[in-house]
Amino acid sequence: MKRFLLISGSLIVLAGVGIYLEKHNNSTPSTNEKGAMLASSASAIPITSCSFETGEQPVHSRVVINEIAWMGSKDSANNEWLELKNILPETVDIHGWRLIDRSEKIKITLGSSASITSGGLYLLGRGQGNVADAKVDVVYKGALRNGGESLRLFDRDCHLIDEILADAGWPAGNNTGKYTMERDSKTFTWHTSKVPGGTPKQENTHPIAKIAVIQMSKPNTTPSPTIPSGTITCETWCTSSYNSSKYYYCKNDSAWKTLSLNYFKSFPTKEALLTEYPSRILHDASLCK
Repeated sequence: MKRFLLISGSLIVLAGVGIYLEKHNNSTPSTNEKGAMLASSASAIPITSCSFETGEQPVHSRVVINEIAWMGSKDSANNEWLELKNILPETVDIHGWRLIDRSEKIKITLGSSASITSGGLYLLGRGQGNVADAKVDVVYKGALRNGGESLRLFDRDCHLIDEILADAGWPAGNNTGKYTMERDSKTFTWHTSKVPGGTPKQENTHPIAKIAVIQMSKPNTTPSPTIPSGTITCETWCTSSYNSSKYYYCKNDSAWKTLSLNYFKSFPTKEALLTEYPSRILHDASLCK
């Protein structure tokens, strides 16, 4: 049984084997001492060992996996890197967070001083201290498969923050030209960077817009050309029969001329297009009056 005796600012601990003396200081700690204590306290926070498998869904509310150079660089296929982005309007402490692949051959634990400022980027490089002109924040070991990989980002309590599930193949990026895979900030989908080597510690490029091509089917009937009734007060266009991949049109009942499927016509003032298939025509011109 221990007995304690407080004597004028010192604490004497009486134990069965020997006597220990510890200084008892009632003074207020300095700013540096406070900082040291906070750092010590932060480093002492226990970090749970996370595994890839989880039943949670990614929250997409604090930090996202923003860019992946799974193909390496033009200098070396080993120059792989990943980038995290803080999407909050405040700094996020990522101390103790884990980035793990499905096979758990990549297991990155972020250190006690790790944090990302608002809108900031955090760079993780495979065995390299710099990516192009950008300084790497964390160096890690382990390779990403060119055929696809799955990665999950957990916080220090193993809550799922973000993920990319691409075992069957990466959804974006190009190995030949070394174009990285970038994240869209609004939809969280992936697109291929517009520049070789990607944008480490820079804002991602915008995805290239995709234009839909509509294939028009062959009409079931062949209409006969007709002359519009009434007084013609302007240039008049009308469609005729469909043949192979072409339409025909006439101008003021003149000789028939061909009009291919992919055709753009500029209509001057007081010019109208009369067609048997209005649903197949894209326009914003005013009708003849």
